[in-house]
Amino acid sequence: MEIILDKSYLQAAKEKEISSLCNEHFVIFPEELLYELVTTKETALFACFKHLPDQSNPVALMPRLAKLIQYELGLQRPCTPLRDRIFNVAYDFNRALRSGTYAVTNEMKSDIAKWKNEIIEDTTLFLKQCQSIDLWFPKLKDINSGLPDDFFTEPRALARDRNFVRAVYAKLNKPVEYPDPSIIDEQWAVFRSLQTDLMAGILYAQRYGTCKSSCLPKAPEHDYIDLQLVVLSCLAGGIASRDERFVIRLLRQLLESPIVLR
Repeated sequence: MEIILDKSYLQAAKEKEISSLCNEHFVIFPEELLYELVTTKETALFACFKHLPDQSNPVALMPRLAKLIQYELGLQRPCTPLRDRIFNVAYDFNRALRSGTYAVTNEMKSDIAKWKNEIIEDTTLFLKQCQSIDLWFPKLKDINSGLPDDFFTEPRALARDRNFVRAVYAKLNKPVEYPDPSIIDEQWAVFRSLQTDLMAGILYAQRYGTCKSSCLPKAPEHDYIDLQLVVLSCLAGGIASRDERFVIRLLRQLLESPIVLR
C-alpha cells in the first residue's frame, strides 16, 4: 500500500512506529513535506528527522504535486501509481539532521525563500477560488459560518461525482496542453487536484462563510500545503497523519474508505 507521510505523524510518532510503517507499506516522502520541515522551527525539524529509520533510503522521495501534473500534461496519461514517480536514487539523509547540528547554508536559505514566495502566491490563488466557490455550488452563496453539517451534504456529494468534476474542469480556462475532460478520472493528479480544491472550498465555506462580512484566514499557507498532501493521498489511497482538523477530515470526505494511519 502506498502511504503519504505528513508532518503531524512524523513529529508525533515514535521511531519504532515509523520503522514499522516503512516495513509494512510503501511510504512516500513528498517535497511538500520537505517544505513543511525546512520552514518549521529547528527543534521540530531535527525531531522529525530523528524519528525516521536510521538507514539508507528510509522512505521513497517524490517530487511535488506540480511536477506530477507536468508529467501528465507532457504524456497525456495519469501519474499513478505514485511509486513510479519517485526519485529512483540511493541516498542517505545528512546525519546532522538527526543530531541537531545541521546548519542551513545561505544558498539554501535563498532557495527556501523563493519556494515560500511560490507557496504564498499559490495560497492567494486558492483563497480567491474559495471566495468564488458559489460559482459551482450556488447553494453556498452569501452564507454565514456555523451552519449545520447537513447543509453541506449536497455540495460534497457533487464534489465526489466524477461527471460533475469533469464538467467544472471543462469550463475552466486552461492551457491547450491540459488533457480532454473525457479522459481524466480519479487516477489523474489534475482531476484529484480540482476535486480537492472544490471540497476544500466547501469546507472553508462551512468554517468561514461566504457573505461579504466573512473573514477568511489571511495567510493559510499551512492549509494549502496540507491540501497538496490530501491530493497525493487520494492518488495513493492512504496517509500517515494525525491532523484531524483538516487533512484527515478532507480525505474522508473525498474517499469512501481511505487508509488513515495514526
